[in-house]
Amino acid sequence: LVVSDVLCFFTEKKAGIKTLRVYGRPLRDPAILAALAVLLLLIAFAREQGARDAKAWEAWKAGPGRVESKPQREAGPDLFLMLRDCASEGSLTEWVRHLPWEQHSPEWGVAALVDCETTGLYHQDELIELAVILFYFDRTTAAVHGIADWYVGWREPAVEITPDATKKNGITRDMVAGKMLDSRRVDAIFDRAEFFIAHNAGFDSRFVSQVFPRVKRKRWLCSLYDVNWKRCGMQRRSLEYLLVAHRIRRPKAHRALADAAATLTLLQQSGRDGRTTWRSCFSRRAFVGNR
Repeated sequence: LVVSDVLCFFTEKKAGIKTLRVYGRPLRDPAILAALAVLLLLIAFAREQGARDAKAWEAWKAGPGRVESKPQREAGPDLFLMLRDCASEGSLTEWVRHLPWEQHSPEWGVAALVDCETTGLYHQDELIELAVILFYFDRTTAAVHGIADWYVGWREPAVEITPDATKKNGITRDMVAGKMLDSRRVDAIFDRAEFFIAHNAGFDSRFVSQVFPRVKRKRWLCSLYDVNWKRCGMQRRSLEYLLVAHRIRRPKAHRALADAAATLTLLQQSGRDGRTTWRSCFSRRAFVGNR
C-alpha cells in the first residue's frame, strides 16, 4: 500500500496534481486529517508521560534522604548504611543493628546469607569476590533480630576474568591483583551458621566450596528456587525483578555485598499475614531442623 501510494503521488505530481494520498485516500480528506491529528496527540502524550515516569523513577531511586552513619569498619563498605539504603520507604529497619555474639538469645537461629562474584559462569571459572552476612532470626516468625558478623573480600584468581564478567560486575584484574580472602575469618563465620542462603544457591555454593570445602557439610537454601514467588504474587523470580517489585534499592548491582544486603532485605519483607517472605515460603525444616 505504501509503495502504491508513493507511485500514485509521483504520478499525480508529474501530471500536475499536488494531492498526496495515504492508503489510496487524499491527504486533504477530513478523516485522514483527523486520524493524523489524533496520532500526533497520542505521540505527544506518550512522550510527556515517559518524561514524567523517568523523573519519578529517578526521584524514587534517590529516596527521601540518605541515612548518614559512621563506617562500622575502618575499610570497606558500610553494611548497615547499605541495609538502610536498601529498605523501601516506610519499611522497618530495627533489625539493622549489630549484636555481639554474647548478646544473642540461645532461642534464636543463626544463618548466613552468601553472595559471590566470579570470573565467569563455567566450571573452570573461579571466585573473585565473596560477601557473607551472619544474622540472627526468630525460629517461629523468621524475623531478623540483628547482624552478628559480616565479611566482604576480593580474591585474585588463577584464570582470567572474562570480559562478560567484568561488564556485569565491574571487577577487573587490577582490582583483585594480590588480594586474598581472610580464610580464618570466613571459616569462623561459616562455622557459626546453621545453614546458608543464596539467590541461586547452586551457583554460589559451587564456587564458594572450591575455596572453602567445609560449606558442603551444611544445608543451602535457595531464595531463587526454594521460594514460591508466584504464591507471593510475583511473576518472575530474578533478583532484579523482585527488588523492583518490592521497591528495594541496590547501591551496586552485581557486587557481592550489595546483592547480599538486598537479598536479606527482600527476605525480610512482610506479607499480608504478617510473616516475612522467607518464613511464608521456605519449609519449616529450615528453621527447626538445623539446631
